[in-house]
Amino acid sequence: MNARIDYETHFLAAVYWQDQVLLNSYHVTLKMRTVSMDSSEHNIALDRIRYIVDDMLTNSVFVHDEDRAAIKKLEAAGIRVISLPEIPVDQIIGMMLFSKITAAMEDHMEIGQLSISSLLGEGIVYHQDSTESVGPFESNGWWQDPEPRAQGTKSGAGKVVRLQKSQTWRALDLHWSDEEDDNDSQDDSGDRTVVAFRKDDKE
Repeated sequence: MNARIDYETHFLAAVYWQDQVLLNSYHVTLKMRTVSMDSSEHNIALDRIRYIVDDMLTNSVFVHDEDRAAIKKLEAAGIRVISLPEIPVDQIIGMMLFSKITAAMEDHMEIGQLSISSLLGEGIVYHQDSTESVGPFESNGWWQDPEPRAQGTKSGAGKVVRLQKSQTWRALDLHWSDEEDDNDSQDDSGDRTVVAFRKDDKE
């Protein structure tokens, strides 16, 4: 049977604003409705939310994607950067969360309303519901990707290219029970090994 549930979460992150990195504490409340009749899939949906908040967003820095110099410096320092298409105020972060979590739950659970507030926001609570536009997050981007990714591959300093693993819910054991198993020849970690042989090489 379907149910209506509230889920609250907190996380610590920072925002890049006017050439400063400002630490912030966020409080998020989700009002949701289960769609699947399988309770195990409800648990998977909630675990995906926890992963997005705890492993992808916590201890990151939200940066407007036009601040390319700041992004480069932060990444060079080994800091996780979450780039956004607008200045990272609370309302924008709420829209991003609504979009990313909706994509990750893949119609197994629906968000009716998301509320977000923060320490820097001085007690103002922003609400986003399913009938409203998510603004800049209507366009294609990592926030509409159901997999646990926030950015694509980034280039490192100089001529070195840093490749990030292509993380998947299956690799995290958070895939839906009705999904078909991958072929045995595929590696869930997303790593691939390519070997080039010369013509005079022997097997």
